[in-house]
This record gives sequence, C-alpha cells and structure tokens, in this order.
Amino acid sequence: MGNIVKKSFFEQQNTFLKTFIIFIGIVISASVDFYTLLMIFIFTLLYIIISPHIYFRWLKTILILLPFYISFFIFGIIFNIPFNKHSYMAVKITYILLLSVYLVSTTSIETFLTDSATLRKNKYLNKFRFFLVATICFIPILIKQFETIKKKHKNIFNILSRAVSQSMDEIKHVEMETLKKLENSSIGSRFAILPNLYLLLLLLMYFIVFIVK
Repeated sequence: MGNIVKKSFFEQQNTFLKTFIIFIGIVISASVDFYTLLMIFIFTLLYIIISPHIYFRWLKTILILLPFYISFFIFGIIFNIPFNKHSYMAVKITYILLLSVYLVSTTSIETFLTDSATLRKNKYLNKFRFFLVATICFIPILIKQFETIKKKHKNIFNILSRAVSQSMDEIKHVEMETLKKLENSSIGSRFAILPNLYLLLLLLMYFIVFIVK
C-alpha cells in the first residue's frame, strides 16, 4: 500500500491495461477521418491534463523531431501530395507521439516489474521480463556512448560501431543490475481502482468514437 502512495496517479495504472488501451487508440486512429482524429486527439489532451509534465515532454519531443516534420512536408510538396492528406498524417504521427510519451512518462521499470510479478512463475515469460528490463537499462548507456563519440568522429557508421562496441563492456553490469531489480521486485501491489477506472474512461471514449464514426 505504501508503494501506491508514492506513485503518481498515472503510475498507479496497470502497465498492461494501459499498454493495451494505448494500442487500441493507435489502431482506431488509423481508421477514422481527419475530424474524428482531431476529436480523439483533443479528448486525450484533456484526459492527461492532471499531469502537465507530460505536455512538456511531448512538446520537447516534437521540437526534437521538427526537422522530420519539415522534411515530411517538403517531401509532400515535391511529390505533389494533397496538403489535407499530408496534414492528416502529420496529426496522426503527433497523436501517436502523445500516447507514446504518456506511456513512457507514466511507466517505470519498478511498476512494470510489480505488475508482471505473476509472470515469474513461467520460465519463458520471466526470461522476457529479464530481456525487456535489461534492454531498457542498456539503452541509456548506448545513447551516452553515442553522444560522447559523436563529438570526436563524424562518420555515422563509425560512431555507431564504436558506441555499440564500448557499450558492450557494460553488459555484465547491466545483467547484474537487472537480476537485482528482478529479485527485489515486489510480489504485486493492490489494484488501484480509481486510476484504472480513469484509464477505462479513455477506452470507453475510443470505443464510442469508433462506433459512431
């Protein structure tokens, strides 16, 4: 119960339920028209209003990807793709980014390990837990090496190969840290009713939009 108190409202939502609902949102967004997509987009923005930090992370991600957006529209002009179709795709990408930032920002390794505690009973599913957590722990090491080597070298292939090679030296450390996290993970926490009911509200909205579109 103490762990629930320490978590933010969205972090108390079940990891698997949240991932499933976000997947449903992405699938539905691929099959609706532009105005329906905008309606879903606006509702989702209102849904996460209780955690403004998600907005800042999402906007920061958009700024990082700004060159991609510019190239995307230039590509459309060059190949004479209708602006409304290109705009629809840009909004869809931005919406998926919002859902992705929401998922990443409100899910920690500890939360995942707690929610997936029952999977430890299955040999193969527990190996999957290990692989997933180890990968998440390894990615920041790889990014750090990439940023360091990028200052000394210009060739992208050379940078990548060096970054991967030097990051591999940390594999043993990552394995030990991952095993430690798995051993120290709690057996499971009480299902937080209010946060998950709030999550189901998002699912209900997606289904209503899908049915009446």
